[in-house]
Amino acid sequence: MNISVYLNSSYGKPGNIGFRVPEIVYALEGAGHNVTVVARANYSRDKVFVFYGYEFFGRALNAVRLYLFAFDHRWLDSSFFEVFSFIHLVLSSYSNHSPDCILCFEYMPSLIRYARRKSIIALTDVPISPESSRCVSKTTDKLTNQKTMMREISSFSSSDLIVVPSPLILEQVKNFSNSSIHCLRYTCQPKNLLEHDSYHASLNRRSSLLSSSTINYVFVGNISKRKGAHLLIDVWPNFLADNPHLICNLHLVGRQTDVLLSHMKLPNIFVHGFVDPLPILLSSHFFILPSNSEGYPKALVEALNCGCIPIVTRETGYDFSTASESILIEDRSIKALLLSLNKSIQALDKWEADSIMIRKCELSRPSYAQSYQQLFSSGFYA
Repeated sequence: MNISVYLNSSYGKPGNIGFRVPEIVYALEGAGHNVTVVARANYSRDKVFVFYGYEFFGRALNAVRLYLFAFDHRWLDSSFFEVFSFIHLVLSSYSNHSPDCILCFEYMPSLIRYARRKSIIALTDVPISPESSRCVSKTTDKLTNQKTMMREISSFSSSDLIVVPSPLILEQVKNFSNSSIHCLRYTCQPKNLLEHDSYHASLNRRSSLLSSSTINYVFVGNISKRKGAHLLIDVWPNFLADNPHLICNLHLVGRQTDVLLSHMKLPNIFVHGFVDPLPILLSSHFFILPSNSEGYPKALVEALNCGCIPIVTRETGYDFSTASESILIEDRSIKALLLSLNKSIQALDKWEADSIMIRKCELSRPSYAQSYQQLFSSGFYA
């Protein structure tokens, strides 16, 4: 099968989408498919069709949003990438290597409708909670443009198949589409984790983490309000006051965005910046993410691989029905967050057993790329 992949992100660049797409491509090629990739930029040695200069256009839009005036730039960014992708698809559809299937990592309804008119199967990958579902639940940002949501809904209804990373996203997308929806639980077992020099040695030492009175909590991701970093910073002094017999450290790993630096000058809060999170995950007891919108974040999966007990909201996409070791943050409030943090202290006596169980469970799962390969091998397009 000839497959064209449309990725409005940087191919091969560390991160969620740009990181996992090459693995999917290699898995599909390994199964005998011919895969062509069209992307915003290419950080690998693979052959990728790139619209040169477009990456800087996306960055410019983001810079305007962050530093000049806030606006929803996603529909504009998506529309421009769709034009570039549309040109590629039209040209390729009249060539000897016309695609049998397109796989879109962006909401591009016009591209999808054109593909279907040409009898080309159209798949849309939904990596994060769509704005249209957040609008229904009244958690969407006030700045969200209606055009962003309309592009999402139109893509859902036009696609032959929608791929989602968690049951949460599946339920959200079902509200807007009669298309077939397939849930491929996102897993992440990359070489930089399993072949990391400190990985296996650190796992063997994790039982000693409870021998001291220091408990480490780690947050990985953009240090932003959407991910709940400001809530963590606000709640931490209260959490320390509730547990004076312990040293509870909060490690923030990621880029700082809309959370002010001055708020971070608090005891027991360490800001590491955008660095490799693996060494910090391996020395931490708990992974915490009070986010209000995710799909199934790569950082959470890496934390599970390292044996960190998750303290997360439902909006992360984490399946609490199959993991009794996890701790749910009921809602994004200081009170609920403090309650969940104190639950983690109460559960320290079984932390080691829970850590081992979570790690073994995560490492036993097939990789996300293998799941994609199995999806195409299942003959869904027949």
